[in-house]
Amino acid sequence: MKNVKYKMRKGFSLIELVFAMSFLTIIILGVITLQSSNLAMMNRQNNQIQAHFYANQGIQILRSLPYDATLEACTPTPCVKKLTFLPDTNEYKLSDLGGKNEPVTDTIFERYITIDSTSLTNAYKAIVYIEWEDSTGIHRKTVDGRQVNADVEAKTIIF
Repeated sequence: MKNVKYKMRKGFSLIELVFAMSFLTIIILGVITLQSSNLAMMNRQNNQIQAHFYANQGIQILRSLPYDATLEACTPTPCVKKLTFLPDTNEYKLSDLGGKNEPVTDTIFERYITIDSTSLTNAYKAIVYIEWEDSTGIHRKTVDGRQVNADVEAKTIIF
């Protein structure tokens, strides 16, 4: 009989394959986790930018309202109001909240305004609040302004 020598096959053992697959799985899961947290952060930043826009828009709308009408709508002060759009006249007016903040154009944002003239003469202080809820919780953006007759000074406070 011939002495047959078997050549050892070269390849990977089962342990090596399991280790390689585990290593690749950990890398792929890490990349997926990083991408999902990056998307959540981008969404949060986008909401912050939109909230800042809506808060400043609230100050500008308030600025366009007549000074006397604003104080008349808010007696006694301080009071909390919302901006209501009147489509027939294409104008805004201050109205009561009615238990819910003003939804801003079918978005996740709600806006309300606090007007206070108690410690000011011939002026009032307005604070616009934007609130929204997303996957990371409830957030609030605040812009306050002081209106003296028709001039508004605004500054942003970031929470």
